[in-house]
Amino acid sequence: MIHRKAMGGYGDAFIVGSCKLGNVREDITMHHWTKLHNRDDIAKIYMMNSQIKQVIFFNNKKEYAAFGCKALNVNYKDAGGFIQNPYPKLNVSWPKTGFRFTSDYQIVQVNSGTEGSNYKVLPKKYVRYLCKLSPTVIIGTDTNFYKFNPESDHLFINMVGRTTVMQAVGVVAKSSRFFGPEGLMFYVAMSQKIPAIGYADTCKMMSPVVRSAPAWECERKVRSLPSLDKWR
Repeated sequence: MIHRKAMGGYGDAFIVGSCKLGNVREDITMHHWTKLHNRDDIAKIYMMNSQIKQVIFFNNKKEYAAFGCKALNVNYKDAGGFIQNPYPKLNVSWPKTGFRFTSDYQIVQVNSGTEGSNYKVLPKKYVRYLCKLSPTVIIGTDTNFYKFNPESDHLFINMVGRTTVMQAVGVVAKSSRFFGPEGLMFYVAMSQKIPAIGYADTCKMMSPVVRSAPAWECERKVRSLPSLDKWR
């Protein structure tokens, strides 16, 4: 059994657990510090890597700093080198929610992050525009989108507030294209070779992606777009 530690939110747990530790063949115990995110969800994200057998959480950041094992930061390059497995195989499926597409669909994630800390939300006008391009599933948690209807000629499913974190991972992993803010779902799309456009905030295109693997950038999964200011 080897021990590793990390800190942060859902996206951080995914990059460390599924990508950085994706090729490790020993059993792993993860030690994690998070201030704002749901611990059960973070544990489930880590355990998408079958080699991670347990996740132990620190009570505070001082405990994290004092704990004596290798720390993995979330940027693609750290003391341990580059991401070992930028394309992990994820054992996920479309959730049993009563909704299902039988054809290709794009994902629009309307928001990511935690309110009060790194919260990002796409303008409604921009989301409406994207939904009119092709069949679309929108996901997220922002209450302003609970009853959102783009009045599109294409098939449309609103799953905002209707999925767990892991159910949303399943929806994204089976999609054909992704739009949304930087975070867990954007990383999942990139790791499954799904063409993805991600935003660091509601105005700036996230390019290059600080936390992405070099392989993701080389395959041009990160595309440039103009500012979203005009969609406000």
